[in-house]
Formats: sequence, C-alpha cells, structure tokens
Amino acid sequence: MRFPIRTGSWLWRGFLVLLLAGIIGGVLFWLTQSSVLAIEDIQVDGNQAVPTEQILDRVGPVLKGQSLLSRSFDNAVAMIKEFPYVESVDLEKDYPHTLIIHVHEYRPLASLQMDGGPGLLLAADGRVLENQGKIDQKYPIISTKNQCPTKVGQTVSCPDARAAVQFLADVPVSFNAGFTGVSVDGGDISATTGNGVKVHFGTLDDYDLKFEVLRQLMIRSVGQGGQLTIDVSVPDRPVTR
Repeated sequence: MRFPIRTGSWLWRGFLVLLLAGIIGGVLFWLTQSSVLAIEDIQVDGNQAVPTEQILDRVGPVLKGQSLLSRSFDNAVAMIKEFPYVESVDLEKDYPHTLIIHVHEYRPLASLQMDGGPGLLLAADGRVLENQGKIDQKYPIISTKNQCPTKVGQTVSCPDARAAVQFLADVPVSFNAGFTGVSVDGGDISATTGNGVKVHFGTLDDYDLKFEVLRQLMIRSVGQGGQLTIDVSVPDRPVTR
C-alpha cells in the first residue's frame, strides 16, 4: 500500500525546503570555486605610513583569483596587520571582481629616546611603530633613567616608558599646551611644555586633578618672564617658581 505525499503536507514542504537549500548550497559552492566572482582588482585606502605597493605585494598573490564569496580572508588580514603601523583592517567587496582594503593605521604619539642611538616612534598604546634614523622633533621625546629596548611591532613593557606614554595619551582636551619632552624616573614624571614651562607632575595618581591645577596655574602665570617651573606632584599644595 502506497502513501502518496500530498502537496500541502509537512513532508512535502520539508522536501521542498531541503531541495531548495541543496540547490542554493550547490550554486554558492560553484561560485566559490569558479572565476565568475574571482578577485581581479585590489584597491587600498586609509594607509599613509605603509605604501600601497607594499600591501599589494604582500597580499596580492594570496587574494587574486579567490572568489569574493570565499568564507574567510583572515590570512590576508593577518598578513597586512604584520606591518607595525597597521591597527586594523576592514574588507569591502565590490562585485563582481573588486576587493577594497580599508586600512586603519596607528598615529604616532612620541619618540622614545634610546641611549646613544635612534629613537623609537611610539603609538598611544605604547606600540613601537618604527626605529627612527634620528629623533623626530615634531613629537614629544620620552626619556627614562633605564633604557627600554623594544622591537618594532611590539609594545614597550618598561614601567617608566609606559607611564610616559599614558601621561601623553591621556592629556585632557582642556589643556591646550603641548609637551616637547617627558622624563620618568621610577614613576616620577617631569615634562616640558611647548612654551618652555617645566612641570613636575609626580606619579599618575590624581591625574585629572593635577592637570586641572596645572592648567589654572599656567593661565595665572601668563606674561611672567624667565624660566617657569610648576610642581603639581602634590596637587593640594602646588608650587610655582
């Protein structure tokens, strides 16, 4: 005895769903293996420090010929992020044959002075972006009592260097005087502003309060001649001399 499947039954609907899923899966698999949506053109934007040619030379051979429907381009993204300046990468697919690589780079924050040699250019998280041929004066220069050897692409681990980076990275927007140099010895921070004011900041404790006191003292000291030194290491008892 046969039991025909009625077109309105749940068995019939289930069969149609499975059939449709199989067809779609087969088409997608074919597209991922064929040249119909193969990557032929790779575009790069957002990069300034890393030349486009270097990025294309590194990932072009890996990406070209792959289908835009490939499940993952993680390998290519990881290769791009090996460049020290690259913070993150986003990919955009422009069908039928173009892949656009959006590069987000770290911004230089300061130069870490090395003993008798070139400086290390640092990002706001302490990552070493490059080994400079010479100190770039347009960035604040960090100096520490003890040297902090670190390789390009790594993050500085020395406590004093990290304290200096945090000091510079978190400067409040309300403080409109930049710094040309920061020195740290055992966590004790001293700095020099762009207009020559020397600041004894102390540790990173009470950070926001110290900067507010420093800002107010600098406003009150506008027009004073000679070398100005401001000590806010104890913010409740600041000293100006």
